[in-house]
Amino acid sequence: MLKRIVSILERFVKKEEEKNPEDKLTNILENLEKFNIKLREKQAEIIQFLFHSTSKFKAVEAPTGVGKTLAYLIYALSLDYSHVVISTYTKSLQEQVQRELQRFFSQPSTIVKGKRNYICMDKADFLLSDKEKEFLKQNFIPQEILAKISVTSNYCRKGYKEICPFKEQCEYLNTMENLSNERIIIINHFLLPTILKKFQNQEVLLIIDECHALSLNRKVKFTEEDFILPEEPKQDNFNSVREYNLAYEKYLEKKQKYNLAQSLNISSPGVYEIPSSNLIDFSIPSEVIFISGTLPEKLPVEDVDIFYIEDKRSWSKVKFIVKNTNYKAVDYLSTLEETISYALQNYDKVLILATNYSQLNYIKKKFPEVMVANKEIKPFHAVEKLLAGEVKAIAGADVFWTGIDVPGHKCIIMTKLPFPTPDSNEEESFITGFQEMFKRFKQGFGRMLRTPECGGEIILLDNRFFDYPDLVQYVSDLEQKGLTMISEVPAEKRKRMLKVI
Repeated sequence: MLKRIVSILERFVKKEEEKNPEDKLTNILENLEKFNIKLREKQAEIIQFLFHSTSKFKAVEAPTGVGKTLAYLIYALSLDYSHVVISTYTKSLQEQVQRELQRFFSQPSTIVKGKRNYICMDKADFLLSDKEKEFLKQNFIPQEILAKISVTSNYCRKGYKEICPFKEQCEYLNTMENLSNERIIIINHFLLPTILKKFQNQEVLLIIDECHALSLNRKVKFTEEDFILPEEPKQDNFNSVREYNLAYEKYLEKKQKYNLAQSLNISSPGVYEIPSSNLIDFSIPSEVIFISGTLPEKLPVEDVDIFYIEDKRSWSKVKFIVKNTNYKAVDYLSTLEETISYALQNYDKVLILATNYSQLNYIKKKFPEVMVANKEIKPFHAVEKLLAGEVKAIAGADVFWTGIDVPGHKCIIMTKLPFPTPDSNEEESFITGFQEMFKRFKQGFGRMLRTPECGGEIILLDNRFFDYPDLVQYVSDLEQKGLTMISEVPAEKRKRMLKVI
């Protein structure tokens, strides 16, 4: 079977004429040709590995821009699993996967987001004024309203679901109840333990995209109040079931926080990093694929068949410039403004990779022509505007580093090194957050080479770059592949670090 798979893939990479229309894989690749998509050699290698490996657990590490999503979708759709569950890290990535399924394969799929992305019509009817209810008819609902009326398991208890006057209109409830009828389900990592349980004793292919994010810790803030066991409300003290539900919801939230503090022996107020619990039952799916640009050092299962793809792309069309400033420097904001102005004058496509919302707010204020992705504008909506030529520059945080795709000649501005922890806790950030920062830095670089035609400039506004030998070595390796590096940092600082490496 493997030889036949390889021969089919080779025909489509080399564009040979002879094809077998009866083969499922052949049909998929033929349909892709209608969109003028030629299968890349690295994509073919990924697909060959997935077919060849006999292990239940498979993992692929491949650089950004290779086309991992298309490769695993081709593999998944070539098989006959009753359900394909694709787990991603962000809502933007969920939407990207769904778009590729619709555009290239005409395959229906269902996105399941976290409860707080759905509106509880019962809460809305009870809590909102008539003026506030008008927002429900619009595409954008203010965050302060959405926070009051989002679906939560604590309010929507099992017993209340049966008597809720809006149960037929509940988008979340209907989505969850119909999952068993869907073949392709796209979820986020946080929902994975819950969703998998719905498919016990069924043939399921599980694909975990951006699998490195499975091990990310949560940050939880504890106050003095969280160390006091809350009192459970009594239903007799309330005038309606809805009032009781709201009170009980708050009680459960406080109790869960209290129990968490007790289980972790936390007794002092502060912000703590809580390790993500390994709640995923990997015995349920028949096959599991872990995939990422940078696989974690340890995967959550044993006996994994791993395939690494080396990044052999040429970086000869790319310049990397390190500005002699950082977010603490007196000249930082003026340098940021000068850099954005330069990019707007010289490029039709500008990506600004920020690390926090205060930076984005500043950019939006100083450069109204830059479309900033925030609570009102989704990242991929901003990307669509950029690709359509309606704007020249877009700015965002989080997924802008890891999950947007803008082909062509462009300028990428990194506002600072993407450490995950707040700048106010700088020492802890540098020590515990380096590996996460390094991964995100490399993923930010990956926004550049999306197609062979891509090129331009990556500009980093952070001279602390030379404080980290791993970063310097990473860029040095890319110089061997043609990258041009330009440093505006004084030579003495660079020489000091080069002695350490």
